[in-house]
Amino acid sequence: MASVKQRVYALTQKVTVKKDIATVTDDAARDFGDRASQWVVLWEGFSHIATGMSREVWKASTTIAICTHVVRIPWDRTSSTIDETMQVTWGTKTLTITSAVDEDNLHRWMLLICNEAK
Repeated sequence: MASVKQRVYALTQKVTVKKDIATVTDDAARDFGDRASQWVVLWEGFSHIATGMSREVWKASTTIAICTHVVRIPWDRTSSTIDETMQVTWGTKTLTITSAVDEDNLHRWMLLICNEAK
């Protein structure tokens, strides 16, 4: 009988996952398609964060440094609804989610691949 290895991660970093609730401010803004972003907290708790690779991108005549972080959070009903339209706040850093997956399809860990632009 094959056994599934249990991974143990130290959940030491407090993070907040926020969802954008876009609102249209007035009639003039509605005509031009302007939206006012309003971020509300969807999930808050402790996580394991591993910093991955970083790269520099030349965009609009400026250099932008992009760092990739892997954020592991415990799977629950709320964390299972996290998608790529949301963002993670980690201390003073704001990370944009590029991928959100159930790490081993056993509903233990949600794996969020995030980018931080500097």
